[in-house]
Amino acid sequence: MSELRTNEFYLKKIYHAAKVIDADKDGVITRADYDLMIKRYNELGMPEEYKQELSDAMYGMCDSLGLTDKTKSLTYDEMVQSWIENVENAGGFATDVHDKMFRIIDTNRDGSISLKEWEIHCMALSIPVEHAKPSFKAMDTDGDGVISRAEFMAYWYEFSHTSEDKLHSSILYGPFQ
Repeated sequence: MSELRTNEFYLKKIYHAAKVIDADKDGVITRADYDLMIKRYNELGMPEEYKQELSDAMYGMCDSLGLTDKTKSLTYDEMVQSWIENVENAGGFATDVHDKMFRIIDTNRDGSISLKEWEIHCMALSIPVEHAKPSFKAMDTDGDGVISRAEFMAYWYEFSHTSEDKLHSSILYGPFQ
C-alpha cells in the first residue's frame, strides 16, 4: 500500500482539494461543478476567444476523472482515491490535467501566470481572493512576479506526489477548513 493512502496530511490536503472542486457544495463532484467553474471564469472576464478552450480543458478534466456525462459523480472519497491511483500509476493524468489548468489560468496566453490571473482562478474556485497571494508567492520560486509553466508544473508535481507537511501544500486551495 502506498504511503499516500495512509498519510494524514496528504489525505487532508487532497480532501480539501476535492471540497474546492465541488463548486456547488452538494457533497459530490460532477460535471455540473465544472459547468459552474466555467460560468465563474466567464463572468470574471475570460476572453471570448478562449472560452471554447476553457470548456474543452474543463471537460477534459471531467473525462479524466470518469465524469463523462451529467449522470456520473464522485464522492470525496472516490475523488481522493482516483487522485491517488493516478499519482501511483503515473498514467499522465497529473501532467495532462495540470497542463490544462495552466492554459485555463493563463488567460492572456503570454506563457506565465500573473497575480491577477491567479486571483481570478481562485475566485472561480470560490477561494477568497486574500488567499491567492500566499499560494502565488509559493509557486513563484524565482521571485520574478509571475508563475512560469515550469514553476507551475513543479509546484503541482510536488503537491500531488508528496506527503510532507510543507506550508505551500497547505495553502494552495486556501487554508484547510
